[in-house]
Amino acid sequence: MSLADRESGRLLAEALRAPSTVDEVRSESGVVARVERAPEPGIEIRLVPSESDSGPNDWLAMVVTPVAERPHLYPASLPFLAGVGATLTRDGEAVSVIWSQTGHPSCPVLPSEPPPVLRDVTERLMGIAKSGVRSEPAAGSVKAIFDSLSDDKRGELDTFFSAMKSDSAAETWLVSVFDTAVAESEKEGWETESSHAKDSPVMTRKAVLSKGRFERTVFMQAMAQGIVMLRQKVSDNDATAPRREGAER
Repeated sequence: MSLADRESGRLLAEALRAPSTVDEVRSESGVVARVERAPEPGIEIRLVPSESDSGPNDWLAMVVTPVAERPHLYPASLPFLAGVGATLTRDGEAVSVIWSQTGHPSCPVLPSEPPPVLRDVTERLMGIAKSGVRSEPAAGSVKAIFDSLSDDKRGELDTFFSAMKSDSAAETWLVSVFDTAVAESEKEGWETESSHAKDSPVMTRKAVLSKGRFERTVFMQAMAQGIVMLRQKVSDNDATAPRREGAER
């Protein structure tokens, strides 16, 4: 069975919002998924095809809570990170895992919504862009907007954007999760083909690994509520991979 990865994510979001009495959700394409709530310790929710027997390999999406031991229903082929929550989605042979900083002590608390001054500044900047003013006059206009802000308004902006940056503790935790995901992959025979690290303006890490027909990308971004994401798919270089019309190659 194949669900678009974004579609399985939407199904999961719908199941999480639904009352506990809801035991089935339906995708936009009409696929029905059965909802399993807390099927075992460490698994908050799991979606399985409606016709499946609910075995460990019969899953479309799941939310994993931070636990010390790998749950029985956690896919054996994917890295398990002890004590770290995760969200998994699946599209045929392609899978995604997101380890989120949300809920971890190092996670910054973000404002529920941007301050009004940010919306005001954004609208004024959009006005400059639409006017077609270029080069030095435009730069002067942008500077004038920020110069016109009171100290209180500037403080609101500073507070908001400061919350959008992970502190050193958060970055250390995220890098640890990234390194563990890569190391666990290598233990299972995955070979690192390339790796990239950048610390400014936003700390990011990326590693591309391969194993047989498959390619696995691990990516980390340390901004706001940072994430580490693993995306596994059939390699674009695999001649046996079915090509779908209009698919990105």
